[in-house]
Amino acid sequence: MSVGAFRFTDEGVPSRAFDLIEGGRLTTPTLDLKYGKRLELPPTPVPDSVEGVVFSLEGECSVDQVLQEGPPRVLVHSVLGLHTQDTVRGEYSVLGPQGVLYRDGKARGRVSATLNGAFFDDLAGPDLKLVRFPGFACPGLLMKTTLS
Repeated sequence: MSVGAFRFTDEGVPSRAFDLIEGGRLTTPTLDLKYGKRLELPPTPVPDSVEGVVFSLEGECSVDQVLQEGPPRVLVHSVLGLHTQDTVRGEYSVLGPQGVLYRDGKARGRVSATLNGAFFDDLAGPDLKLVRFPGFACPGLLMKTTLS
């Protein structure tokens, strides 16, 4: 009875497994009944919540692995302004006002971060990894960054 476990979308479209993004590229547009009809395409059987979406990638790791290994990292908990980004090209520049800097596996303090790039290119990049957080269905993304 968990959210997203139903066999139909909230519009009654039968749910089924499909790949929404492959190799960093959108393969299927997300269409509800209204826009599917307008574009003469079938509606997308997307679940109504993140619990019904499966994220998979060859390069997966735990948050503990990420924070213990390699160069300094910034864990960004949330970003502001994502809804204002270029949805066609995927270019973004967003603020992460509540990040935590990790160096040598230890939290070193609060930082503000600005993240920018091209999201679809980031998804297709060879450095991309999914980061699993205990208790959360939706993983985080480990992306190559430059600290300044």
